[in-house]
Amino acid sequence: MIRSANKKDIDGILNILGKAFNTTMNKGREIYLRDLVLKELHCWRVMVLNDNIIGAVHISVNELRIGKAIVTKMDPGEVSVLPEYHGKGYGTMLMQDTIEWMKKENCDISRLGGLTEFYSRFGYLRFPRRYIEFTVGKKVQAGASMVKEDELFLEKEIISKIRQFNPKKDSQAYLKISEEFNKKYTTSRVIYSQPKLSEKNPLHLVYEDKGKILGFMFAIERKEDFSEFEAKITINEVGYKKDKQTVIGHFIKYLYNYSLKNKMKRITARVPFDPQIKEQLLKIPVNFKIIEIYGGKSSNMLQIINLKSLFTKLVPELENRLHNSLASNWRGTVEINIGKDNVKFFIGNGKIRLLNEILAELKIVIEEYYLLELVLGLVSFGEIKQLLNEKIELTPVTESLLNDLFPRKLVGSGNWE
Repeated sequence: MIRSANKKDIDGILNILGKAFNTTMNKGREIYLRDLVLKELHCWRVMVLNDNIIGAVHISVNELRIGKAIVTKMDPGEVSVLPEYHGKGYGTMLMQDTIEWMKKENCDISRLGGLTEFYSRFGYLRFPRRYIEFTVGKKVQAGASMVKEDELFLEKEIISKIRQFNPKKDSQAYLKISEEFNKKYTTSRVIYSQPKLSEKNPLHLVYEDKGKILGFMFAIERKEDFSEFEAKITINEVGYKKDKQTVIGHFIKYLYNYSLKNKMKRITARVPFDPQIKEQLLKIPVNFKIIEIYGGKSSNMLQIINLKSLFTKLVPELENRLHNSLASNWRGTVEINIGKDNVKFFIGNGKIRLLNEILAELKIVIEEYYLLELVLGLVSFGEIKQLLNEKIELTPVTESLLNDLFPRKLVGSGNWE
């Protein structure tokens, strides 16, 4: 039996986390994990056999902004079965149940990170991770000489405006700037309340000028590199007020000098691939790479869980795009088919309405991977129209319609990868 967890299951979940992941359960770690499980008990599902918990999965829920639409993303994590039950199909049953449960809960998109071979069996597809990497104190060739990239000049006046984030004092400014900054990116996370931010993190920074917060940068420092895309110093979030993009350059210089002083070799940043941000980075004499990486044996993975639910929630944004389209007067029926699922809808009078059984005038048979890219705004329809599974004849009007419904957009970072 697989069911939602309750308070009586906490010890069983902790037992699984310790044994399945070969975790040393000292007293401090047990207290930390117990508190974590208790706080998010509603996110856990457990597998029970003979009154004993033998498997567990944590399913976190987030809402992502796609223009005027808000879609639901669920992320299975900590998927675990006791070692003595490995190889007997229990992990498969746990994941199959998880997929069905998410579908019933109107999950639109699901993401996880894990073994490609295992999770691809349940429909997950390899997707990239995006990040920017800065190398620190690197020696580079300059003509016949080797030159070390040393400390970056930062005016004393600028340094005086950068200070540690104070949750009690700065929370409202943070929320306002975060909302303003992120609303232009698809896949940015919808935040309804103040997240819990540490008062002790010296790398949670704000830029304050004449009593006003103009931007923030939240970074963390680990004991060592966690992965190729998560360095010892990792920037997890940035934001700045409109027309104050120079702030990000000040933050990068500040963090670069901090890393150089502490003999760290690189910084990674999970920030949008935005030309405005890139422009500011190009003004700094620092080596950086804009990286999109696909995992191999282990990877970031996504899939569409409920296509009808997804498109129901996308309607406000699709109607907004339709309103601004040269093909806004087009009337007709459309089917989008990804093999495992399909959705049908009517377009007319500037409105989009989902339908059940119709013979659509415009049928688009497309790989799920490409539809995910279209929905997230990573590519435009024009870029993948030759990759459709079934060739369709598009008139100038219908091609214009599809290009306008599915354009390439500025995409956020850290929420889908």
